[in-house]
Amino acid sequence: MTIAEDIKALEPRLIEWRHDLHIHPETAFEEHRTAAFVARELRAAGLEVHEGIGRTGVVGILRNGDGPSVGLRADMDALDIEETTGLAYASKIPGKKCTPAAMTGIPPCSWEQRCRWRPIRRAAPWSSSSSLRRRTRAVRA
Repeated sequence: MTIAEDIKALEPRLIEWRHDLHIHPETAFEEHRTAAFVARELRAAGLEVHEGIGRTGVVGILRNGDGPSVGLRADMDALDIEETTGLAYASKIPGKKCTPAAMTGIPPCSWEQRCRWRPIRRAAPWSSSSSLRRRTRAVRA
């Protein structure tokens, strides 16, 4: 399969994930449901998963040889604002709007198996947490 075919095959599942995460937003350091979702999906994709990084952060590591590591990061916390889109998958929690954990949508597709680098995914509970960055570096080692 090509990279484009891998991504196209994942599209329905990615849309389902986005809608689910959007309906159930959680603000910084309260993302227990979201963190469990991200960890479950990364494990299902065959990654080594570390949870509780910076409280609710998740790190997924795909071991692929001794090459260099590449870190990919995504926020998974919601914003404290009212969502007024009217979409069927709009937030069901008053005063909260989701910023989806998009990184879960980058599973270890066949293109990663052809690469010589090791992707490390971080789902961060808060966008500027220095504690999360330090702990992620420790997990990587």
